[in-house]
Amino acid sequence: MRAPGFAIGLLICGLAVAAAAIQPHPENPHYFVFKGKTVALITSAEHYGSVLNLRFDDVAYLDELKRNGFNLTRTFSGTYRETGSSGHGPSPLSPGRGPEEFITPWAWSAESGGYEGRKFDLDKWNPAYFARLKKFLRDADERGVVVELVLFCRMYDEQRWTESPMHPNNNLQGAAWKGLKAERFLASDSAELLARQKAVTRKIVTELRDAPNVYFEIANEPAQRTVQSEFAKANHAWHEAIAAEILDAEKGLAAGARHMIAYNSDYAASEGMGPLVKGASVINFHYLNRLRPALAAYDLGKALGYDETRWVAHPKRPEYRNTMSNAAGRIEAWEFLVGGGSVYSNLNHAYQVGNPAGRNSESEEFKGYLQALAKFLAGFDLTRMRRDTSMGAAGEVSAISEPGRQYALYIHHSGYGMQQRWYEPSTESHRAALKFTLPAGRYAVEWIEPLDGRVLRAEKLDHKGGMAELGESPEYRADIALRILRAQN
Repeated sequence: MRAPGFAIGLLICGLAVAAAAIQPHPENPHYFVFKGKTVALITSAEHYGSVLNLRFDDVAYLDELKRNGFNLTRTFSGTYRETGSSGHGPSPLSPGRGPEEFITPWAWSAESGGYEGRKFDLDKWNPAYFARLKKFLRDADERGVVVELVLFCRMYDEQRWTESPMHPNNNLQGAAWKGLKAERFLASDSAELLARQKAVTRKIVTELRDAPNVYFEIANEPAQRTVQSEFAKANHAWHEAIAAEILDAEKGLAAGARHMIAYNSDYAASEGMGPLVKGASVINFHYLNRLRPALAAYDLGKALGYDETRWVAHPKRPEYRNTMSNAAGRIEAWEFLVGGGSVYSNLNHAYQVGNPAGRNSESEEFKGYLQALAKFLAGFDLTRMRRDTSMGAAGEVSAISEPGRQYALYIHHSGYGMQQRWYEPSTESHRAALKFTLPAGRYAVEWIEPLDGRVLRAEKLDHKGGMAELGESPEYRADIALRILRAQN
């Protein structure tokens, strides 16, 4: 049985914050302040087309997020689109062609041609787009949902580049960057293209200046190169230029009204995370082979996002339902958020034009897993929690704590699947025996089932200080969680 939706946030104790927009928490920038609460952001989200795809029922989608207690969606701006022939298959990010299907920040021209059958005029904005975008933000805000608005995306190949509104064939102004290759879209090779990218960035940011529930990711999966490669350096400089445009567009706003900037650290896993982007508050990572490099960046004092992982209900690759099981995704989510991360979003392909609530058995199961995780985190004052690497046990251990007061631990036993892209959870039985230093006091100890958030065993611990031995946990298979709270008396 699934638990009802739980709000993923806690009241800030003894702190008055009057911020108009979601902000890094002033006492703990690994989390956020939103509507007077300390929050982590958790969602199982659709494939990014909720605004740009005119056939997608974005209200029904947002209602589903609210029903599950999710407080985040990740949405693309319309500078990038896909077709159903791409590796992701049919999705909200692959609208039909033309003005009745696809909407972008730019107006349509009267000139025929290009991928859509009509060309865009990059010198004119589309009022209908900004009306739809702002309504989406308002509707999301009413449901307690934050929007990570992704401004740009890497053009993965020449085919996807030819589908972009910014491709030279698809607009009236693109002759100035004719011949630009897909892989250089997020570099500054063309001053004319960079100027257009800056212009649409400034327009979107300015239009959303009053939206409290949005932050801007500069680009999705921008590099996938080693840190020292020529393209990685060019791409970093491009990021700095776009970030500077966002900062300049909002320089007249009060500090609490300025919107956060996120960037996607997309370097090879062995290379760490690469250089910081000036002005960024959130660092985003994708997929399992980047999970631990992400948590290793904790001491940078930024919020850490694991904002694309685990494909649920994939329409073109049903074999993933065995190799990338829901259990594997559950483990990723728990390991990351109980390890110090603060943003989790997976791709749920059940959300489609014909199924905007994304309801099927696989999707509902995974949503339930995230609800259990949200409920677990809601049992702590996240404001005071920090990543804790002092714990030890058989299996992989993640922990955040406020020493002497509250401890959250998660233990799992998993191998790696193909190229460390997913976990292969253990099917054997386990019992954890924990020993760690604990200040003197009385504590309430609860062993938690990550599947559904049930308390498997609750006990009291009267501890005189020093090394604490909790004894064996209840029996479990792939994973188990532990909550330890200091008693009030």
